[in-house]
Amino acid sequence: MVWGRDDYIIKEKTVLLQKKDNEGFGFVLRGAKAQTPIEEFTPTPAFPALQYLESVDEGGVAWRAGLRMGDFLIEVNGQNVVKVGHRQVVNMIRQGGNNLMVKVVMVTRNPEMEEAMRKKGATSPRSPTPPPHGGQDSWVPPPALLAVRAGGLGAGTPGSLEGSAVGAGGSPEGLEEGSVGRGRRI
Repeated sequence: MVWGRDDYIIKEKTVLLQKKDNEGFGFVLRGAKAQTPIEEFTPTPAFPALQYLESVDEGGVAWRAGLRMGDFLIEVNGQNVVKVGHRQVVNMIRQGGNNLMVKVVMVTRNPEMEEAMRKKGATSPRSPTPPPHGGQDSWVPPPALLAVRAGGLGAGTPGSLEGSAVGAGGSPEGLEEGSVGRGRRI
């Protein structure tokens, strides 16, 4: 079974995050390592970008702006980052100083489609389960969120994820399962 665009609810949001010198933006960014954009990656409705928010500090700058765990990062300060590697995105965020404009998309399964599938007796596909927004502690990213099938990821370890704390199911097409790097505060 293949899930299509109608099977998901996709909400786009652009927010301006403004922090003080002594605080962070309040989120952990996780995604594929690469020194150059990963052109082999094909965005899908369930997996629209390579970088996503692994966690968001409740009450922090990002939380107050409406960002949530599982949001996929689409733009940073007006630049498209859908296929951009982790370090490049982190550097773009840092270059903005205390101000950060981000466009994110939140993806959830369409409950009507899921109910229709249950009634037909179909089982869920082996695709990543999109994060349920509102349930901050309930979403765990699938281990297949991972990196490019062919090597060529530059200095990064091929087939791996990297995570950074920014300021305080199955594989999507073009990606395959890889190892997960440790998140760290920046």
